[in-house]
Amino acid sequence: MRNPFTARRRRFVAATIAAAEATADERAQDIAATWILDADRRAAEAEHRAVDLRAALDQAHEDLRRAHADTETRTAALANRIADLNERCRALAATNAAHGGDCSARMHALDRLSHELADRLVELQRANENTYPPVGIDARTWQTAIDDTRTRVITEKAAAAKALVTTGAAA
Repeated sequence: MRNPFTARRRRFVAATIAAAEATADERAQDIAATWILDADRRAAEAEHRAVDLRAALDQAHEDLRRAHADTETRTAALANRIADLNERCRALAATNAAHGGDCSARMHALDRLSHELADRLVELQRANENTYPPVGIDARTWQTAIDDTRTRVITEKAAAAKALVTTGAAA
């Protein structure tokens, strides 16, 4: 004779096992879906980062190309300026030789004049720092007047130096 409790127990165990398997399948599907969604999100982020990095790389490449072109342009301009200065130095040396070395005296005079200009500029700057605008004149007008005076003095000294060089070269 069969025990009725054994059959019931077997059905209960089978139902429990089936429920556990169904729950495990659902849980596995949830985990797999979560992993897939997470992997998709990470892939999308990686794609965005790759696009951003590519754009940054392209921009850096363009900046580098522009900097290289700018450097080449500046180098060429500098080479032209050096060639021009070398030519001017040769011309000055020829002029100096033609005048029997008289240009060195003019160069010393120009040097003294440049030192006087520098000293005068320092005096003007000190005067500018220690001077306040008179009553009734705004600070901007006062500063403009000081700058104009400074520019006029420098221009006059430069004109005197140029005249000294020009008269020396004509002699």
